Amino acid sequence: MLLAFVGPHLIAFPLEEVAALLPTAQRRLEGWIAGVAQYHREDVAVVSLHEKFGFTRSDQPTRCVIVSFADSWVAIEVDPNVRIADQATREIHPFRDALSTLPAGAVRGVVHEKDEFAFLLDFDRVFSIDDAVTMGEALFR
Repeated sequence: MLLAFVGPHLIAFPLEEVAALLPTAQRRLEGWIAGVAQYHREDVAVVSLHEKFGFTRSDQPTRCVIVSFADSWVAIEVDPNVRIADQATREIHPFRDALSTLPAGAVRGVVHEKDEFAFLLDFDRVFSIDDAVTMGEALFR
């Protein structure tokens, strides 16, 4: 698992679902669409979960985790310190709504890593069809 903070929450990305980890994202747009990144010569929407979920963001540069979404790619903006979790701790536990301010339907489960919990997101539920259209439109601005 690749672990990265998004605001107050530690997010887990299964390594088999991560296409790439890109360096600092340059913010070009306002709102939860943070900009556009290049991945394999394709433009990919950079999405800020900080903005989408109303989390406080730091002034630090960010990184982008490229994951599959809606038969394409999306770059999830994360805080800069990412790490790989021990594969032995891969058991996914059920999500309890009281654990976080993340939307309940967006969380596939919780992964325990040392003395921390990381949330495993379901990006097909984090983003709606309207969100996918907005991401597509951002590529042409």
